[in-house]
Amino acid sequence: MKNVAVTIPNLIQGISQQPDAQKDPSQGEIQVNGVSSIAEGLRKRDSSRTLAKVSTSPFGDAFFHTILRDQQEEYLSVITNTSVQVFDLEGNAVQVTADTGAFNYLSTVTDARQQIRAVTIADYTFVTNTLTATATDTATAPETARPYPHECLIWVKQAVYGNRYSLNVNGTGVTVDTPVAAVVTSGSTVVENRISSEDIADALMTGIAGVVTTTRVGSVIWARSNSPITVAATDAKSNATITAILGQVQAFTELPTIAPEGYQIEITGDPGTNFDNYYVEFEPRSGSFGEGGWAETVSPGVEYKLQAATMPHVLIRKSDGTFWFGSVNGQTVSGIPSDVPEWGKRVSGDYETSPDPSFVGYAINDIFIYKNRLGLLADENVVLSRVREFFEFFPETVTTVLDTDPIDVIASNNRVSVLRYAVPYQDELILFSSQIQFRFNAAETVLTPATAQITVLTQFDVDTGVRPQQAGGGIFFMQSNGQWSQMREFAVRGAGTALTADAADLTGYVSSYIPDDCFKLTVNDTGSAAFIISGKTNYTNRIYTYKWFLRNSGGGVERAQNSWSYWDFAADEVLQVV
Repeated sequence: MKNVAVTIPNLIQGISQQPDAQKDPSQGEIQVNGVSSIAEGLRKRDSSRTLAKVSTSPFGDAFFHTILRDQQEEYLSVITNTSVQVFDLEGNAVQVTADTGAFNYLSTVTDARQQIRAVTIADYTFVTNTLTATATDTATAPETARPYPHECLIWVKQAVYGNRYSLNVNGTGVTVDTPVAAVVTSGSTVVENRISSEDIADALMTGIAGVVTTTRVGSVIWARSNSPITVAATDAKSNATITAILGQVQAFTELPTIAPEGYQIEITGDPGTNFDNYYVEFEPRSGSFGEGGWAETVSPGVEYKLQAATMPHVLIRKSDGTFWFGSVNGQTVSGIPSDVPEWGKRVSGDYETSPDPSFVGYAINDIFIYKNRLGLLADENVVLSRVREFFEFFPETVTTVLDTDPIDVIASNNRVSVLRYAVPYQDELILFSSQIQFRFNAAETVLTPATAQITVLTQFDVDTGVRPQQAGGGIFFMQSNGQWSQMREFAVRGAGTALTADAADLTGYVSSYIPDDCFKLTVNDTGSAAFIISGKTNYTNRIYTYKWFLRNSGGGVERAQNSWSYWDFAADEVLQVV
């Protein structure tokens, strides 16, 4: 057997499971507690240091989330199905006050690492249980009940000479005839006749006294009753001077400028379609019945708000530095400026013109921020809030589509594609299902309900137990074959018709190295390193590390370093990497 002398320039490429003949000279078989550095070569990893002992017993089934408020305030939250704990990075516990019944939302969690998601925006951390289906509240509009179940308006639009005003309410009729002219001369007698719409309305109201309860302001009569009302108002001028309004009119211009507070009417628009119907509610300038204006509102009898107990909850940092955990229900909590927010209500339309957000009825799989909107993934749907209004998922109006309105689109494909993660990437979103990767972006420069689109990019299997992470110019994501895990780097190249997407295998030569049951992938772009932890028995004391280095070459960018190894923490179980 001959001795072969080989020069090994360095040991910066980590380990390889390939046969010796195929290994790079700078790769080894085992590398534990080392760091592969382009500048320093292979060295020992930095030592670990105990900051504080935060618990005398294991946390058990817990989800860990890092809250990076700013450079001065950084926290680690520990979320289980019965508690939320917060620690600063020096190990000091921070007080958390939970709202009554807050943990009912998390009570179904049996695997916190896989079933809880969280995202932090300033002082708010949104926490979602991926097992809890969202729902609407059973309360129906109007939010404030009308004083009587049946009501109508009688409006004398104009006082006209030589006219007959007729009104019939529940079978009781009354007629008011006006003089033929303002001045009538009979021989030497001159009679001056003064008429007004208010006087005509008053006479009509007197004629139906006792049939229904009535009140008049100006020339508008408000009639109401506990029993159904039948009403007919006619005149001798083709009904141009009087009208009776029960629940709907065809055009907005048919409405009076005087009405009781909260009175609701449907504007039917084109009789051939239901999609231009909308509802308005009267808002007097003062008092409960008087002059004012009509504002768009939600249809009576329609459920108008989301059920806060089934929606993502919030962990809020209070002004005194402590935290509060509960549902987004609009309640007043000391130390939270402007109170706890409230999920936006349906403020216009009905189930057809302002449908429920498509996440209703489904569990929220992921929660994220994209272009000043709060985003939710549910089933195959992507739902984004209004711009800069994170709690609003209903449109402001149904009479037109605003650029700031919520966005609600579905990832259509010939296979069921339940969306699990959304990752910002190059001014777009990459959506991950278990088998398909989608691109969510705007067809034009501005993201609006009209320009939002979803297209299929690649079809790689994904381990949905690990959140993909953006890393430099790509996105790292995990795969699992049931025993071992692999990592790929998703990337998009080119633009327009020349756009291509692929996911390069970063573990091709260590395919049986990283155990399955991984639950955490963290990327440090500054150090060009990725860290993976697994919950598999006998591997929970390890952090698998990946080091890379990219450099420019004549044909573009090449990966000059591709190093895998692991750090061993002996008897300690690794719970989180930040």
